[in-house]
Amino acid sequence: MYYGVLGQTAPFLPMVNSITTLNQTTSGGLVVLSGFILVYGDGGIIYWNTGVGFTIWPNTAFFQLGTSKFIYAAPIRSGQNVPALFWSLNSLAQGTLNPSATDKVNFSDQFLFSYISTRITVMSPKSIVSLDPCFYWVGSDSFWMWNGAVQVLPNTVNKRWFFDNINPNQTGKTFGFANTKWNEIWFVFCKGDATEPNWALVYNIDNGSSYNTAWFDTDQINRSAAVPSGSIIPYPLMSSSVPVQNGGNSVYPIYVHEYGVDAVEFFNTSPITAYIQSSYINLWAANAYSVNAKVAEIDTVILDVAQTGQMYFYISYLGYPNSTVRQSDNFNFSSSTEFLTTRVRGSIFSITFVSNTVGGDYVMGNTMLKMLATDDQRPGPTT
Repeated sequence: MYYGVLGQTAPFLPMVNSITTLNQTTSGGLVVLSGFILVYGDGGIIYWNTGVGFTIWPNTAFFQLGTSKFIYAAPIRSGQNVPALFWSLNSLAQGTLNPSATDKVNFSDQFLFSYISTRITVMSPKSIVSLDPCFYWVGSDSFWMWNGAVQVLPNTVNKRWFFDNINPNQTGKTFGFANTKWNEIWFVFCKGDATEPNWALVYNIDNGSSYNTAWFDTDQINRSAAVPSGSIIPYPLMSSSVPVQNGGNSVYPIYVHEYGVDAVEFFNTSPITAYIQSSYINLWAANAYSVNAKVAEIDTVILDVAQTGQMYFYISYLGYPNSTVRQSDNFNFSSSTEFLTTRVRGSIFSITFVSNTVGGDYVMGNTMLKMLATDDQRPGPTT
């Protein structure tokens, strides 16, 4: 454990225990609470100093809560006597200053601790994300949150996909951060055989009441660490997990996120491909045209898109749920395009809008489809 003054060039100094004259160590971490330094780690033990300087650590100033190692702690920003949460791999505990403490010599009763839950799991201490007044994290088989009480964070969209695709040998590299611009929680992880984080799962808090739109993933994004936005830096900073070449040197760039609409790497600017894909429309679940209609035609797409730069869309279509998905040609459109005739036939459809130009940006409005019933009784093609 080390201490020092930020902004100065002097190196940090080891935190020496003046009682034992040994360097103070920890196997878990530390947290500052009400002026005291609390250290946690193996055996469920939490110990603290006297709150004066960094050197006095009485050997009676500790508490053992269970036997599991505590791996992370964070203060809760509420009230004058700020409490803290302590995570082990299978429990969540709370510690707070004892207002009735009487031992002013050895500080043995300075804090009170208790379990909040003994049924949680934690995948990685770096996956625990704070967005006041809540905490979010990834467990071994579920997502969790604390908002005054512990609860599973529902995910009916891609929970199974996440746990089926994460590299089981690299779960400890999973990390999270808050993207405050969009009120999102990002969990970045090693997907497939990747040994460094290369994919992100995102939870949008504003859409949390509608769990089918609250969760999505980013496609491939090679990032190894992140610093959230704040009062000094108004955008997140993320470091690359893949080296790139710059002037003959192999370097790991630091990227500015949520700033601009293009990918800028050194002196090279390229577009960021962005797309919106609709859910599938089908005639089998709800026949809006005729009880005898088996095939429909998307005749016209009536556009309502506020955009910068060219865009295009394509239609994915099939005859039956087990048919091969086919894809139409790309239909290009600009900000002045009112509609496009497509005439794509099938019984199950999805439409995808894509922006892939430098400076490209867009906001979807109330885009509509003109659909026609046909006399066909057999959807096609089916292979």
